[in-house]
Parts: sequence; C-alpha cells; structure tokens
Amino acid sequence: MIRQIFHSFGKVEAFLSAPKLRRVELSNAFLLEFLVLPVEQLISLKVNDDETDFDPVMFVDILPRCKQLVSLEISLPPEGFIGFSTRLSILLPTLRSLEVTCYNAADNILRCITTPLLERLSIRYYYNRDLDGLVVDMTAFQQRSSTALLSLVFYPSITANRGHKVTEKVIAILLQELTLNGYPNYHRTENKGCLPQWICVQGYDPFAVVVGW
Repeated sequence: MIRQIFHSFGKVEAFLSAPKLRRVELSNAFLLEFLVLPVEQLISLKVNDDETDFDPVMFVDILPRCKQLVSLEISLPPEGFIGFSTRLSILLPTLRSLEVTCYNAADNILRCITTPLLERLSIRYYYNRDLDGLVVDMTAFQQRSSTALLSLVFYPSITANRGHKVTEKVIAILLQELTLNGYPNYHRTENKGCLPQWICVQGYDPFAVVVGW
C-alpha cells in the first residue's frame, strides 16, 4: 500500500533543499527508490531490514557519493544480490562505524569498499553456505583499508552441529584482524593475558563473537 502511494507521487526531491540534514534512518529499504537524498552531506545512514521487494542496486548508486558518512547500517535482501562485486570500488573516507546484514557471501559490502578510518565493524551473516568466501573478503577488506579496528562483532547464523567448524573460521578472522592491527603474537598463549582484548561466544544459533581493545 505504502509503495503504491509513493509510485503515484514519483520521486520526492524535497530533501535536497535541507542543507542541515545530516542523519537519515529509513524503516523500509524501498524508500531509497523514491526519496532523492542529499547523500553527499550525510554523516549517518541507516536502512532497516524490511520484507518489501526493492532494487538493491540503489546502494551501489548512493554509497559512492557518501563521502562524509561516519556511520552506516544497511540490510541487504535475502533473495540474493550481486551488485557488490570485487570489480566495484567504493571509498568511504570518513566512515568509522559499519553494521551490515547479508544472506550470502557474494552480497557482502566488504568485497568492494575501502574505509581507512573504520573503528567499529558489525556483521550479521545468515545462510553460511560460503563462510570461506566471507573470510577471504574480510581479509582483503582489512588489507585494503589498513584500518585499526577497535571493535569487531560477528553474528553468523549457524546450527549446533556446525558450531565448532564455524567457530574455527570466525576465530581465524579475529586473529587476522589482530595481526594486521599490530598484535602479531596475540594467538600465542603466553601473550593472551598481555592485551586488553576479550572474545565472547554466545550460544549456537545464532552466536556472536566480539573482540575489542
């Protein structure tokens, strides 16, 4: 019903004349198709998950123009989206916090963005059919951005019989992050007590792994 209303009005450009608009939060992702936003001046963009079909290519169009963005939170559709290919390059030079929900390793935004100032990264990943691919993308993202993360939160949705296997992959991700951030010896038992890190694993379906320093 709401989508039909927006279709009847067409593109809404009223926000282009709002020079003080800095933060946008949308409860429905499809609104990106109808709202013409001054994304160049935004410092915060949050697009909540919804059940309405929308064209996720809107993210590919909008994000490269978000050069002042400090905080980004997006949910990608469960149907599958191949817009974030490794051939795409998106630089978010001021981004410090990123929270993303995706349902497929091929959908994740980490494979194409560079965020040199990122401090906090949170990933919710469902249907872990290609966790190895996600590990590769996360490693390449970290190497490309050379960012010193202060917090990494990873929520893979798993079942109990796969818990230990997935946990090993997640720990590999965390150790890679720590090594690239100047803690090359963190994986050695004798050095674990020397750093103000903590890793928390909660449950199996889902479970969360958190590292911060």
